[in-house]
Amino acid sequence: KAPAGWRFALPTEVQWEYACRAGTTGAFGGSGRLDDMGWHTGNSGGKTHPVAQKTPNAWGLYDMHGNVYEWCADWFAMYPGGAATDPTGPASGIDRVLRGGSSWYDPRFCRSALRFRGATDLRLRDFGFRLLATVEPQRGSGLQSAVEVNGGLESAATLARRVTDNGHEGVQLWEGGPYWATTNIGAERPEDYGLYFWWGDTVGYRCEGDAWVASDGSSRNFEFWANTPTHGKSESELKRSGWLTSTGVLAPAHDAAHVHWGGAWRMPTRGELDALCINCDWTWTTQNGSEGYLVRGRGSYSTNSIFLPAAGGCYGTSLYDAGSDGGYWSSVPDEGDSGYAWGLYFDSGGRSSGSYYRSRGQSVRPVQGFAN
Repeated sequence: KAPAGWRFALPTEVQWEYACRAGTTGAFGGSGRLDDMGWHTGNSGGKTHPVAQKTPNAWGLYDMHGNVYEWCADWFAMYPGGAATDPTGPASGIDRVLRGGSSWYDPRFCRSALRFRGATDLRLRDFGFRLLATVEPQRGSGLQSAVEVNGGLESAATLARRVTDNGHEGVQLWEGGPYWATTNIGAERPEDYGLYFWWGDTVGYRCEGDAWVASDGSSRNFEFWANTPTHGKSESELKRSGWLTSTGVLAPAHDAAHVHWGGAWRMPTRGELDALCINCDWTWTTQNGSEGYLVRGRGSYSTNSIFLPAAGGCYGTSLYDAGSDGGYWSSVPDEGDSGYAWGLYFDSGGRSSGSYYRSRGQSVRPVQGFAN
């Protein structure tokens, strides 16, 4: 159930293109390469595909190009001359605007700026939609609008810096940054260690007694060393075998965050881990018995924070340094060494991104939106 004050509607044509471009100016948003981001007649096999199988744009939005055309709220008309700010189209018309292209159309029809139209009662297999949410003031007046959440009053600005996707909460910690999940994969609470993964693994393992048990029950005596198929593969080999996208990050099928949580969740990039170290205040603390870092945004983002438990790391059948060190994977391999991938390391003395054995078992903290 949406909080009071939230309203959902089709986006205007301007809002749709703004979201599609995500700050870019080329024909296609995100990486600029349509094959990376969308399904069209050249790669779809003449059918639609489940969402989020391609890479998202810079704002974490999937399938803005291709797959299915998306309805907009505007009536279709030729653009008027002159400049305009947030136009909403004519007051009436015959056809509504559709955007984005589809699996049955050539790449040129999937461009960010391409307009299409259709009668409002037209139903086709490649027509779909996505909704836009707006937040309206709910109490009082004044300069800062507010909405009621869980019985309390919170600013719309603060609320906009949170997201809940498939039951998992994320918070934004700096301007233009991604939404960071508040728990590790496999954890019920922020202070729980959760599951451990080798780099590229999507199963995840939990320590039970002296054994590592797979989250899907496929193994009860796993060892973090000999069972790492990504180890020793160069970046080009990983791309050819489908482990990586053309942009050099783990493909959705090999991204532990996307596989476990779905939606727009993914593993962070190396750049996002670096930005987390730089853009936030880190305080070593104990939360419900777990040692780790409270990572808090600054300025207007200081009300948002996440806790990263010092979950240690795994080699062979052993868990090392739990309670004193933390290791978290990124989605990016070390292009200079085929045995390593980038991740975050910290202890009570500091934190930084670094390159680690792909066979090492580490935590994953998902993100979504604003990839860099």
